[in-house]
Amino acid sequence: MFRQESFVIFTMTSIVLSWYFLRESYPPSNALVGDWYNHAKYFGAFILGYFFPRHANWWSELIEKRRLFLILAVGSYIFILLDRHGMFTSLAEMYKTNNVVKVVYGYLFSINHWGFIFAVVGYAGYWLNRPSPVLRYLNEAILPYYILHQTLIVVFAWWLKPYLLHPTIEFLLLLAFTLAGCAIGFEIVKRVQILRWLFGLKLTEDSGSIKYAFSNSK
Repeated sequence: MFRQESFVIFTMTSIVLSWYFLRESYPPSNALVGDWYNHAKYFGAFILGYFFPRHANWWSELIEKRRLFLILAVGSYIFILLDRHGMFTSLAEMYKTNNVVKVVYGYLFSINHWGFIFAVVGYAGYWLNRPSPVLRYLNEAILPYYILHQTLIVVFAWWLKPYLLHPTIEFLLLLAFTLAGCAIGFEIVKRVQILRWLFGLKLTEDSGSIKYAFSNSK
């Protein structure tokens, strides 16, 4: 079985290879079929996300090395920012012809993505890993919020578009409406057993008949 570090490197490498071989031929289109670069990239992220929470020592590892991940994330972000503003023109020219430089760029992008994710998880584990009514609410609400938020963003953005608001005001309204919609939607979902099941929540104790129906349908 892979050690944690080996598995993370393996996953990052698979994402870099997807970026190297598929990015130019299949630029992101967000289509269900044919968007092979995005499919390959996010499948690697899905695999890591699936196995990561199943190993308790990974959590402690992230908490212990949270500062390192933050430094890597911020450092790689600064490099990317400077590169986008033309500070490394010689590297940019070599990028088009030098495969080593292209792979280095790929790893920097990957380190930037995962560095921020691991840093956030590490600091969250350090500061928030304690009993809290807010965390209990959020732990149950996270999946319904995730399922609802994108649809709500699209609906409210379409609704706000004709008003031609200032971008800052539009952003704040969109954020407020989306959060309110997620909160209201979650309150509805958690009170209806079939919705709890559809949104990935555990069925409550008064749902014995539903559980029985599901078990008999298998």
